[in-house]
Amino acid sequence: MPFTLALTSQKAKSAKLPWVKGSKLSQLKNIFIKWFGQTAFTSTKRILDGLIFSYKKIIYSQNGEDCFIENYFKGKKNGTYIDVGSFHPKQFSNTFKLYDSYHWSGISIDARPGSSVLFNKIRPRDLAIETPISNIPTSLEYFSWGDHSENTMDPAQANALEKTLGPPLKVITMQTRTLKSILDSHLEKNKIIDLMSVDVEGLDLEVLKSNDWKSYRPKLLVVEIFTDKLSLLRTHPVFKFLEENNYEMVGWLNPSVIFEDQLNRD
Repeated sequence: MPFTLALTSQKAKSAKLPWVKGSKLSQLKNIFIKWFGQTAFTSTKRILDGLIFSYKKIIYSQNGEDCFIENYFKGKKNGTYIDVGSFHPKQFSNTFKLYDSYHWSGISIDARPGSSVLFNKIRPRDLAIETPISNIPTSLEYFSWGDHSENTMDPAQANALEKTLGPPLKVITMQTRTLKSILDSHLEKNKIIDLMSVDVEGLDLEVLKSNDWKSYRPKLLVVEIFTDKLSLLRTHPVFKFLEENNYEMVGWLNPSVIFEDQLNRD
């Protein structure tokens, strides 16, 4: 698998030709319409738009992770994913494109109370579970700013968010589970996991440690590591933990790092 590196964290946006933006472009447009008419301009614009944007990607994830995943699996149908910290069935999702375009399904896990309602409506093939994950079952506080993507159970991250978002709207005490216990209970026996996505706002290592890596090994794994330097990335506890469990980095779409299982490569 070729290694892919992308340091930018800017979200992908839909592109449009700047037909009417800028004084020079506006002048050219007006001249074209004056010479050839509005109908000719509209037809020409439609043809050029089709030619220039005939190759396009629909992106749901924050930084194009779903495009990397789509290319990696090369159109594979009916795959299986585990999405931990799934947040929303479409918005910022690393798995919705697989669900929608390739008939994948899996387990979507999020701590936010009520999150399963929308998942059950939009992604009925998935099993949506509302629970926080930690390495050892315990009670933790969930800091909530409503339907915000950065709600967290990490006190340090909550303190940082409070500086920009203000005090949390709710602080809820919740009982955690391990990822192993969820997969033991809900994943079909001997089911191959093609993809695992982990995004739990500061407690990603806790989630990874709570898995049984002998029984549940995804072919591809996406997890967030916040650093802009490759040297620091390789010494991060999440990176080192996955290396120790025989996963190799194959992509970096900052802050998402993508790992491939080295024990069960095709």
